[in-house]
Formats: sequence, structure tokens, C-alpha cells
Amino acid sequence: MVVGNPELPFIYNVSQHVGPGKANLGDDCELIRFFLAEILKKPGPDRRVNGPAPTMGWDFDLITGFWLFEYQFLMHEKGQATIDGVASPAHGVTISYPTGKFWLIGALNYSYKHDYPDNFPKLHEDSRLSMTLRNSIGPV
Repeated sequence: MVVGNPELPFIYNVSQHVGPGKANLGDDCELIRFFLAEILKKPGPDRRVNGPAPTMGWDFDLITGFWLFEYQFLMHEKGQATIDGVASPAHGVTISYPTGKFWLIGALNYSYKHDYPDNFPKLHEDSRLSMTLRNSIGPV
């Protein structure tokens, strides 16, 4: 999805909601779990807790749910997010919605690109991701 941010010209989006009681499609869960696991590898100055990072997988699990809430909490403390534990598909041409708060998937893309700028544009080539996900996020 193309977005109007000079630092983040596009994002890898989810197609459906990821979170408790949501669609939790395999590719979407894998993408969220990957972003969270990679972001958690880097030290986070705002991080309140430590715990196991999500492992690669196609389902929504408790560890992924915990980190979705925690990530949103840290953003909420800065006035940048609503806490609902859900990664919704981003809409429009920015990584934030009209109230100025960030789509969680947009924030995860931004953090991943910040931490791994060389890998971000070629994520569709990353062999740690399933072929299905790589094909779904690859260039059109």
C-alpha cells in the first residue's frame, strides 16, 4: 500500500483484522508476528516489560496478543494509539487515521523500517517468511 510519508513510501498491510476474536488470516498473523519479533530484538527505551517474542506462525496466539496490547499501550502513552489489541488494515494514504493516531500496522512498518532499513524494501525476498506471505507482499 502506498502512503504519503517520505520516510515510509509504502507499507506491508494486513488484509483483515488481527487480534482477539478477529479474522486472524494466516498471512496477516505471520506478518504481525514477524514484525513484533524483529522489533523486539532491538532494545526499546520505552519498553516496560520483557518477555518472549512471538515465534513465526500462522495463527493468533497469547504472546502475539500480549505484544499487540503492549505496543499500543506505549503508543497510547504518547497520544498516538487507541488500545484495543487489534492490528486493523490501514486505509487511505497515510499511516495514521483522521484523529492523528497511527494504524498499528503502519507503526509496525515504521518501526521495522527504522530498525532494518536495508531489509524493509525487500521483505518479500526474506526466506524467514513463508512463500505464501512473500508472494502476497511482493511487488505487483
